[in-house]
Amino acid sequence: LEPLEPARANAKLAHDATTRVGLLVRGRPSSPLAALGPTALYCVHLDATDESSRVKLLAKCVASARATYRTRDVLIAGDFNTEMRPGSATRAFVDVSEPTEDEMAREWAVAMRVGDGSGEKCDDEATPTPDDLEAWASLHKLARDACDEQRIRLATAPDPSIGPTRAAYAPGQEDGECLGWRLDHMLYTPRTLTPSSTWPPLTDAEVATGVPTVDCPSDHAPI
Repeated sequence: LEPLEPARANAKLAHDATTRVGLLVRGRPSSPLAALGPTALYCVHLDATDESSRVKLLAKCVASARATYRTRDVLIAGDFNTEMRPGSATRAFVDVSEPTEDEMAREWAVAMRVGDGSGEKCDDEATPTPDDLEAWASLHKLARDACDEQRIRLATAPDPSIGPTRAAYAPGQEDGECLGWRLDHMLYTPRTLTPSSTWPPLTDAEVATGVPTVDCPSDHAPI
């Protein structure tokens, strides 16, 4: 790959401090990627506690691909701090199907940290009110509209069913085995990009002991 200069008038849209860094690249001539046209690459670190913030930052990536880099070909990768399961608003960037009300309620509870994702009600706070669900649905619409307005279609790699990329104690946990989550993702435009392979997720043993370890020196496994 070789870097390209962004459109100067909108260059400020390419970055958000350390949470979003963008670069325009294209395939280097006479290389296996020579046919790859201008593509916007983004490395992101999404908010750990706020689904609204996550959706808005991904929407910025989609918008600046067109406004800053003048391209509809995009790759967004990094720590999303969400598993992007059906019902989550971030999932709406890659899935146009309507989630069920139960899926919406489950992912709202996970995002609000009053549910564990199992569907079981941890306490009364794990049940969203009609206003909560309406606000949650508006985040789904924001994600879909961001892609529709820029005419950018995104897919996710690797497959969402892959195992965990992060292992640690749950909030408030002080001992015992760690839990695993799939928090790291790549979003890409399938019209020009095709996944060829992925790194393996964390093993059961790695999840149980947590990361980093000697074999995985980061607190997130690469994908």
